[in-house]
Amino acid sequence: MANNMRGVTENKNTNNSAALLSVGVLLVILSCTNLTKFLPLLVILTYFIAPIPNFIARRLVGGGSKGEFEDEEEVSTTREYGNFITGILFVTGIAIPLVLLHSDMINVLSTILSLIGGLMIFCSFLIYAKLFLNSNSDNEGL
Repeated sequence: MANNMRGVTENKNTNNSAALLSVGVLLVILSCTNLTKFLPLLVILTYFIAPIPNFIARRLVGGGSKGEFEDEEEVSTTREYGNFITGILFVTGIAIPLVLLHSDMINVLSTILSLIGGLMIFCSFLIYAKLFLNSNSDNEGL
């Protein structure tokens, strides 16, 4: 019964994450509609690429919560490098609309829509990673 309830909760969270992703992509696309330039679409590309270094680093290290080390004080450099590259891509996703606004290539409304949509996209990826990557490591111990 407990596994059934856990499956229902994961299903609801998956649906919420999919809805969050859909609304985020919609907002970024809407940020391009009042212009003839489609440069804010780079935000979608940046946020879709952002979690890939973390997934690769987790796969290379072994997928555990601490990586290949058992001691909490030691840190995997591969894992930290993946986090660093993901951070760079996340900041790039925020910076693209702001730089475009500063150079007068898009207006304020497009910037706001692109920022909110981009953050929603990245949050949906975080929710997905927390739900499925942590639940897989919990099931390995059974």
